[in-house]
Amino acid sequence: MCRAFNIDRILSRFFNPPLAFRQLQARTGTLISGSAALQFFDRSFYKESDLDIYVPKKYRVEAGEFLLRCGYSFIPGQRQEATFYKAVEQRRVTDDAGAYAFRGVAAVLTFEKPAASGSAVNLKVQLIVAAKSPMEIILNFHSTCVMNVISFENAYSLYPKATFEARSSLVCATDGPKQEPAMEKYKERGWTMVKQTSVAELKDLFHFKRASCRYMGDKYCWTIPLDKDSITELVQPGIGKVSSMLTHDPVAASNWKLIYNPILGGSMHFDSLSETHLELKYVYASEQMVSLLYSVTSLFPSHEVRARRLKGVQRYYDEEYISLCLLHFQFQSGLQAIVETVAKDYMLPSHSGARLLQDDD
Repeated sequence: MCRAFNIDRILSRFFNPPLAFRQLQARTGTLISGSAALQFFDRSFYKESDLDIYVPKKYRVEAGEFLLRCGYSFIPGQRQEATFYKAVEQRRVTDDAGAYAFRGVAAVLTFEKPAASGSAVNLKVQLIVAAKSPMEIILNFHSTCVMNVISFENAYSLYPKATFEARSSLVCATDGPKQEPAMEKYKERGWTMVKQTSVAELKDLFHFKRASCRYMGDKYCWTIPLDKDSITELVQPGIGKVSSMLTHDPVAASNWKLIYNPILGGSMHFDSLSETHLELKYVYASEQMVSLLYSVTSLFPSHEVRARRLKGVQRYYDEEYISLCLLHFQFQSGLQAIVETVAKDYMLPSHSGARLLQDDD
């Protein structure tokens, strides 16, 4: 598995050594998505493709400085300031971002450098800054074939059966500019764009479950664990402040619902969880996620929290929240397996225990 799916094969084209970028991911929760993630799962190569990385807004300067240290130059858009440090502070810098505009994107910053091979085509990295959560952007993509993400811990394909077996991609309603040019690109690469389909086909290919949520790493995802042994705390004297390593992968706490309307087609349903107790923002479709956060914060005495605030120290609960989410998802997965086993043993319909698994329909 490690040989067949080696993330360094993708990254080594853009970074030398690729480990440095993975360490950046582990510090900031930066995700790889778009065509690079699709190529990783499909084991294909698009010569003209760039690298799209999605970073939480609070880490945008750290990620941009990393690219500058790697030899990339900032390429301003038509309405962007000329230098990275000025452009990154603009209130909104997506005016010429095309398909990236208005869909949870705070900024799109482009970086380029000459290819090491002497190719006439420059290497290009697009730093896409999330207004809230990187997953908000990804779940607002034009269709399901590009809903694949790579974190420092795992690679996730959200709809692998449709994407890599049927080569089908369900078109999803989204805000912002028209997505036809982007969809046409993937049609040329062999995917069929599906706007309306039967509910039976939708259930089979896209794991449409009206009553419950999908979550990262569930049995419908294709999850590939990545080698983490070499990702250690990176000491970089003289380059300014860098963030601490993340114990858990923030994207692993994501959950969402795919809603299908026979006339309008598919759409992703989720909300953004943004709380003062959380350093990062998360996407969720189940109200139980909010309850989990309150359960975490209630474990800590209020006088301890007040004392920290008086000292100017903010206590964040991301690590505890993510851990509790993962336990919750594992429980849901285990319960699903039990229901399916009982249904099979007693020759019951597979949905007979669905009420047990409903989050908040």
